Amino acid sequence: METLAAILIMQRAEALFDPGHRPLIHSKGIATLLARVGAPKKGDKFHASVFAETYSVMIPYWMMTGWDSLLEKPPWRDAVVRGLTEYTGVPELKPYLDTAFDKNNRICEKAPVLIQGILALFKDPEHKEFPATSPFVKQMTEEFRTAETSVREAAYAIFDKAMKLGAIIEEEKPTPLTSTSYNFSSTHLAQSLVSYLSFHIYILRLRCQWNASFQLPDAPDLYKVFQDACIRIWKFVPFMQKAWLFLLRHLQSSLAISFEAANQEEKDYILSIFENLDSHGKKEFRTREELRSQLEQQSLLLQMEWR
Repeated sequence: METLAAILIMQRAEALFDPGHRPLIHSKGIATLLARVGAPKKGDKFHASVFAETYSVMIPYWMMTGWDSLLEKPPWRDAVVRGLTEYTGVPELKPYLDTAFDKNNRICEKAPVLIQGILALFKDPEHKEFPATSPFVKQMTEEFRTAETSVREAAYAIFDKAMKLGAIIEEEKPTPLTSTSYNFSSTHLAQSLVSYLSFHIYILRLRCQWNASFQLPDAPDLYKVFQDACIRIWKFVPFMQKAWLFLLRHLQSSLAISFEAANQEEKDYILSIFENLDSHGKKEFRTREELRSQLEQQSLLLQMEWR
């Protein structure tokens, strides 16, 4: 267990001081070690926190590889949910985190199918093999709808409950991105919520990509949902900026996805955030134009006339 904890610390340290170079370098080793560690001790807070952290860092690996995760099976499952709940510092969130755990795990299992669907767009950009009326497109459209709806409901239920409890307060604190900002009862709660909302914005972005490509009727409305999700993420920025570097680093993937939804002033502000992140830990400092180019390249295909 101590070895697993040490590897997790190494993984987090690399994410903080040398991000982006080897994002999954430790994941295969963690997966192998996890099978050897065995079940957590019942009621052990250290075990719960280690397995909760393991779950958090293994989600990208799970989505990319279809990994057969032990962590969703009892008794690991109970330890993970307990660890996730204790980390937020808001025990009332446990039933919502419990539901999100199950819903998000189903999406992780489906992720390889969703990613393959997106890759099919690049292989057949004119939709000659799979026109919009084909069974494959209809099936994938439903897969994306189900996945995005499930993740959104789970993430927003946690967020809304935390706000009702007063653990999140929306304040009149304007930035170049938004007119209001969120304040949180703890940095741990903010970090946890970013994880759930970022997972949603990633799946939502894939769904937008799919629906826009086939010019489905709901594509314009769906893109508005994407813009609203970006605004919600932007309201985290002031709190993250006044906290410590790792929290702001934790926000960067969703900020990168949100870049295309920003106007020019908002893009300039997001670029300044990435410049600040680059100045802490990056071996090679990127120019502003290099940053802009890299963020714009992530936009992929969503260049629709209705934008």
